[in-house]
Amino acid sequence: MNPNKLAVLVMVIQLFAWISLQAQPCQEIMEEERNCWTVCHNTVRDIYDEYVETNDTSFLVTASVKVKICLACPSECLSSTDSSIQAVNNLREIIEAELERLRGMVEKAPDAVSPLLQQDTDPDNDGIPSSRDRCPRRWGTGIRSTLGCPDKDRDEVLDWNDICPHTPFGTRVNKEGCPDDDGDGIRDSLDQCRQTSPGTLVNNVGCQDNDQDGVTEIDSRDRCPNTPLGVHVNREGCQDDDRDEVANKMDLCPNTPLGVPVNANGCIDRDRDGITEWRGEDQCPNTPFHCKNVSSRGCCDSDDDGVENRYDKCKFEAGSVDAFGCPDRDEDKVPDYLDVCPDLTGETFLSGCLLPTFELIEEGVFTFDRRKKDIAGFEMSKGEVTQALWKAVMGYLPDRILDGYCGDCPIIQVSVAEVQQFIRKLNQASGDNYRLPWFSEWLYAAWEGRRCPHSFSGSDELGNVGWYKENSRGQLPVGRRLDANDFELYDMSGGVWEYVQWEKKFSRDSYGKYVAIGCSFISSRQECHWTDSSVTLVNVSREEEDRKKGRSIGFRLVRE
Repeated sequence: MNPNKLAVLVMVIQLFAWISLQAQPCQEIMEEERNCWTVCHNTVRDIYDEYVETNDTSFLVTASVKVKICLACPSECLSSTDSSIQAVNNLREIIEAELERLRGMVEKAPDAVSPLLQQDTDPDNDGIPSSRDRCPRRWGTGIRSTLGCPDKDRDEVLDWNDICPHTPFGTRVNKEGCPDDDGDGIRDSLDQCRQTSPGTLVNNVGCQDNDQDGVTEIDSRDRCPNTPLGVHVNREGCQDDDRDEVANKMDLCPNTPLGVPVNANGCIDRDRDGITEWRGEDQCPNTPFHCKNVSSRGCCDSDDDGVENRYDKCKFEAGSVDAFGCPDRDEDKVPDYLDVCPDLTGETFLSGCLLPTFELIEEGVFTFDRRKKDIAGFEMSKGEVTQALWKAVMGYLPDRILDGYCGDCPIIQVSVAEVQQFIRKLNQASGDNYRLPWFSEWLYAAWEGRRCPHSFSGSDELGNVGWYKENSRGQLPVGRRLDANDFELYDMSGGVWEYVQWEKKFSRDSYGKYVAIGCSFISSRQECHWTDSSVTLVNVSREEEDRKKGRSIGFRLVRE
């Protein structure tokens, strides 16, 4: 392409771009200029209409001055043929023609026309003669009640009193100069009821309030719509003389000092827990504000279980009143976190574990190996002492059974010395008197008060009444019972060996103070078998009394 033609093309493009940039702001300027001419025309038209209505020549003089002000509106971008400019010029011609007619009348009859046409007195140069100017020393554009005074938006509210100085002309306003469509005196921006009927008494948000207490009757918000004028009311519109937000008719303490926190009854409640300090009803007057639940005595009960925090051992976990506010799923009055037997229900003893059940063994004569002994009546436990009861009394378990703890299983691996310590603690805690059975008592109970009626306690078939090697598979049975003997005693054969106190009169063998009798879950059937002159015993020597025995020796109790 020819370089000269290319240069011309670039210049043409730049010219169009400049014209485009210039046209855009001129559009905005044109709109502003048109607004100036339109507002000015409306102003002059209002003043001229006053003249036509009242025939007061002062309005005509004012209109003439205002036209001159209008002619000062800019027209940089606006065409002289624009309708807004044409409207002003047409009105100017009408006013000038009317002034010329009146001046002709003055020449013929000077007294027939207002002196304003003869002598124009307007010291503030706002076009309003002093005789009509409400503010003769201040330039202004006000109309009617603010004629000649500063009132930019011409809403008849002086600028220095006008909170909304830019209200569109013709808008209904209140005394503050702000829009007020329903004429209730409340500006629209604050008016929550903008359709209030004329003459209705309203509150400070423009809603109906016939008793003028500040609370509207709309939607029944004012619970007391006929409150006497001038009295202090609460948020519900009811009389509240001590200003505590509790209506007089509900206030049990009508003279509460101003500003003191109260409860729903209007009585002092500084910790705001709903319980008044009046007459000492709140026993915890300093309950923390963050406590959501309080008792009827005003004390914090965080978990809302009926046990106050000051007595609750488990403050943030709902529990039982009988278990110091802690969970107690078996309802034995022992908290679960202390309960060695948390699933045993009913009346329990010490750490939530059941004491053994005892059976009364009636008096009789015991015969063994042609030796006799009179047996006085006594009570013997139906089963062996359990691991759970041992733990509850002693607070520990033998090391070897910690991993295989079974609460309902017999305690094993304890020495005679430990058993005697257990019995002393149990007696002290329960108030009863327990001991180990004597050899004769144990065997008398096992034989059901007779002279060896069966090969085993309660039956000639060991599997019906006891756990031994063949039916326990070498493991301690958990919480299961076989048949009892006639005295309702369990596991007198099988289960575990049991400690008893030895009586020398029944044997020449040199046994110590204690022996283990019966057989265990690891014994053979032959070991468990007895006759009227032969039973299997395990000697517990004095050297062994203070150390733990084999894993299958336990014990049961006699209660005196």
